[in-house]
Amino acid sequence: MIVSKRIRDVIHEYIEVPSVIINNIIDSPTFQRLRFIIQNGMAFEVYPNMRHTRFEHSLGAYNVMKKAVSILTEKVEDENIKDLIKNNSGKLQVLALLHDIGHYPFSHTFEMGIKIASVDIKELQGLSKYHEKVGLFVVKNLFPKYADDFDKIYNSKDNLYSELLNNNIDVDRMDYLLRDSYYSGTPYGNFSLERMLSIMTLVEYNGKIRLAFSEKGISDLEHFLLARYYMYDQLYHHRVVEGFNAIMATAISQLIISNNTNSQQNSSVSKIIFFQENEFNLDTFLNLTDYWLLSTLKNSNINECLKEAIFNRKKYMFNEIPLRYAEERGMNRIDVTKLLESKLYNIVKQYNGEVVGSVVNIHPMGESEIYIVNKKGEITTLTSSPIYQTLKNLVKSKLVIGICSKLNKEEVMKEIKNSLGIN
Repeated sequence: MIVSKRIRDVIHEYIEVPSVIINNIIDSPTFQRLRFIIQNGMAFEVYPNMRHTRFEHSLGAYNVMKKAVSILTEKVEDENIKDLIKNNSGKLQVLALLHDIGHYPFSHTFEMGIKIASVDIKELQGLSKYHEKVGLFVVKNLFPKYADDFDKIYNSKDNLYSELLNNNIDVDRMDYLLRDSYYSGTPYGNFSLERMLSIMTLVEYNGKIRLAFSEKGISDLEHFLLARYYMYDQLYHHRVVEGFNAIMATAISQLIISNNTNSQQNSSVSKIIFFQENEFNLDTFLNLTDYWLLSTLKNSNINECLKEAIFNRKKYMFNEIPLRYAEERGMNRIDVTKLLESKLYNIVKQYNGEVVGSVVNIHPMGESEIYIVNKKGEITTLTSSPIYQTLKNLVKSKLVIGICSKLNKEEVMKEIKNSLGIN
C-alpha cells in the first residue's frame, strides 16, 4: 500500500501526494527553493496578493496532471496511446512537478534582465528561456531518471510530454490561470477545470500524438481561450505590471553587468549564468532566491531611481504606446520584437536605468493548432469557432516605457520615439 500525504491548496482543496514523491522530490532543497521564487515577477505592485510562488504552482500542475492522466487512461480509444499513458503515468506527474525547477528569482523577470544585459554581454544572447536550460541540468544531476523525458517537454514537439506540458492548452496553464486569477482578486482566468479535463483526449494524427478535445466541448474551449486572453491582456501585461517588471529587469541587468569579468566566474550570478555543466555549483544555485536578489540589490551600486522604485514604489511614470510596426513595415511579429528590443535596451543602457522599457506582444493562440474529435471519431482543427478565429489572428503589440521622475518626461519621450522610429 502506497502511503500518501494530503496538502491543502486554495485552488484544488486537497492535493494527495505519495510519500515517496514527498521524500525524494518535494522535500529536497532544490524543490523547497521554489517557495522563495515568486510566480509573477512584480505583479504584486499592482495586485498586492500576487505573492504566491512557483512552489504551490508546481504542486498544482502535478495535481492537474494526476487528474488528466486518470481521465485519459479511461477515455483514450487508441490502445497504443492508452498503453503509453499507463506506462508513463508516474513520469508525467513527476515532470509536471519539476517543470519549473530551473526558475530564477522573480521568474521570467530575471530572464528579461538577461536579455537587457545581452546588449553588453554577447554570450547572453539567445537565453530568453534560460530556466529551461538550467532546469534540465538540475534534473540531469538530481533526478536523472527523468532527464530524457524532461528534455522532450521543451526541446522536441509532438510527444506525450510536450502535448500535456508545453502546449496551447496544457496542465501548466490550467493551474496558473486559476491560481493567478485567485491571487489577483480578478475573475479573468476562471474556467471549469473539471469540464476541461472531461473533454480532453489524446489521438494519433498524421503519425503524431496530439492533445484533442471532443466536439461537444467547443464552448468550454472558447471559455478557456478567452480566460487566457484576458489574463494576458488585463493582468500579465498590465501597463504598470510591465513597467515594474522592466524596472526589476533593468536592475538585474545592471547587477549582471557589474559582476561580469573576463573570467566570468567571480560572482554567484556570473557562475550560474555563464555556467558550463561541469562547473555548475548547485549550492550557489540554491541560494538564488527572491530574498537573495532583493538583499543584493539593496546593497549594490545600481541606479538609485531603480532602488527607490523597487523598495519604495516611487519615481517612475509609465507610458503605453500601441505599436503597428508589423503592418507598416511588412514585418512579422518576431522580427518587430527583435528590432524594437535591441533599440530599446540601448536606450535603457544610455539612461543608466532612469528609462526602462518593455516590448509586449499578446498573441493569445500561439502557433500550434487545437484539435477536435467529432462524434464519428474524425479529427479536425478548431476552425468552426468565430471566437477562436478572432483570437488566432489577434496580435496586440505595445511598448511600455517608464521614466524616472527626475527627468523631463516630455523631452525624454520625444527622444525615445525618434530613436525607435515611432510617430
